[in-house]
Amino acid sequence: MDKILVVKGQGCWSHLGRINGTQALSLGDGCESPPGCGAVLKATESYQELSDTVGQSNYDRNADNDDFKMCNYWIEAPAGSKIEVIFQSYTGNLSCDGCIWAGVEIKTLADKRHNRFCSPNYGGTRLVSVHNIVPIITYSSVQKATSLLRYRIASSDLTVSEQTPPNSQPTVQPSSTETPPHEKECKDHFLCIILEDMGFCSSSEYKSEFKEELCPGLCV
Repeated sequence: MDKILVVKGQGCWSHLGRINGTQALSLGDGCESPPGCGAVLKATESYQELSDTVGQSNYDRNADNDDFKMCNYWIEAPAGSKIEVIFQSYTGNLSCDGCIWAGVEIKTLADKRHNRFCSPNYGGTRLVSVHNIVPIITYSSVQKATSLLRYRIASSDLTVSEQTPPNSQPTVQPSSTETPPHEKECKDHFLCIILEDMGFCSSSEYKSEFKEELCPGLCV
């Protein structure tokens, strides 16, 4: 018979994957969640807010930033019901393909690899869960990032969500009294800043056309 043996060892560790027989799981000192980080939340028929901030207080982009700071939440509703989650807002200038630096995972689908968000352009995205439990994971290996979510027990007329494209942004019309806000170019993108620090522009491994396509205006 396979079983898990929980021990108070040195820190948090376990075997990777399943092994036959007894599998040890250490929950020693240091396994506790940081203060204010993560919680079990009970959904009701009224909207509630989840605001989470995670990341480095003194972020240095020149340092090794390989470790992620993470918080885990668990939204629960009565058995047989579904949960509606609205991705309300997120810290700007952290978006990139794959959300590899920071983001929030809202696991409403049967495939728990989805959904992941790291761009405020997705603000207002509405998700409806398959089950009555929705895990939420926030993470950042860089500066502090704030996620704002709203959640409640889903009404019967809402259907299970698929992945949703980002909301289109309204076009700002210039006026004689107000200058339209500056729209960030790709060279202002967080990923391009990191590539610049890594010597992307001076590298001979990439053609000029590729550099300009990936980060326009960065290497001129």
